Amino acid sequence: MRILWAEGETALGTVIERLGERGRRPAYTTVTTILSRLRERALVERRRRGRAAVYRALISEAQLVDATSEQA
Repeated sequence: MRILWAEGETALGTVIERLGERGRRPAYTTVTTILSRLRERALVERRRRGRAAVYRALISEAQLVDATSEQA
């Protein structure tokens, strides 16, 4: 989510590259699975830009913190 918040709308490949900067590069399938689950929870939106999947956060970091705090 932090990458999506920082980048705004970004391609799947960019998300994978940015995650790889922190050490070991994650598998494509792992990242797509996590992003799919975030889509199911209406936290992330996916659309197509040509052949690439482009993602953007639908909720801000502050909104997510508030929602999580309320649930706890």
